Amino acid sequence: MNTRVLNDEHLTNENGNLKRLPSDFYYDFCKFNGYKYKKDCSQYYIFKKYYGQIDTQIQKATKPTILLDMLSLRDRLSSELFDFPHIFIDFDNQVKSRDLDQIIKFCEKHGYPFANELNAVISSSKLPRLSRQMLKQISNEKNIQFSVYDFIENLNEVYSTYQLSRIIINQSNSITTPVFTKGFFPEKTLPNVYIDLSKLNLEDCKNLFEIKYKSITFENELLFETKPYFVVKASNLFNAAFYQILLLTYQNEKEIRICPLCNSYFIPRHGNQKYCTVYDSNGKVQGGCYPQKRYKKEKSQRN
Repeated sequence: MNTRVLNDEHLTNENGNLKRLPSDFYYDFCKFNGYKYKKDCSQYYIFKKYYGQIDTQIQKATKPTILLDMLSLRDRLSSELFDFPHIFIDFDNQVKSRDLDQIIKFCEKHGYPFANELNAVISSSKLPRLSRQMLKQISNEKNIQFSVYDFIENLNEVYSTYQLSRIIINQSNSITTPVFTKGFFPEKTLPNVYIDLSKLNLEDCKNLFEIKYKSITFENELLFETKPYFVVKASNLFNAAFYQILLLTYQNEKEIRICPLCNSYFIPRHGNQKYCTVYDSNGKVQGGCYPQKRYKKEKSQRN
């Protein structure tokens, strides 16, 4: 890190208020192919047998692709899986093979969702200015796995927090259907207390949104080259999605839309864009319905 001293003019504006510094955002990325699923003690798990090295990279996120793909995934999965809090008792009996296939497809694109649990040693002192590869040797076969319930519970938290953000920035007047999320009651020791967002007023939504973000920890470092900026890193995909919601909430002019052809969530490049553009995990255009519709439109105009 550059040790140059930051003067007041670097961190404050002409009114003496703190500036919102530009930032680079990273997350732990651990990619596997060939995931499988199993049922053990009546619970579903997604797993991967692995030999040798776990290759954990620190990936730079230039677009909110993780968040958009999580929201799209949530809508593609069986609605019964999100019937919190009642689903806890009978959850694994509601899981369908197509649900498991969809989760595996997401993980093969974006990486292992709980990368922080793989014991890859990444210290805050090694936060990168450019993506840096971190390796951890593993001598024997490893069965890396996560429970489907844990994945769905975290996915539900991302979705519900996104709905909270839409209310806060006036992109939605209210939530008309029940959306359950974890409630936080510091004075009580009650795990898995769920509340219905559709029952909350605006002030309650703001308070809950703030409490959720206070419960998440990010690594961050202040760097200085030509000007000061932050490097922020999330330890797993769900925390990365939370941070991307926070950025979109601050930049409330960016609206998330749903593609009428494939039902994927996307951020339009311009106000008239109706169909989605799909990005890969590196933020590069991978496809989507928008290029297809544009090609067909141009082709019809030529004819």
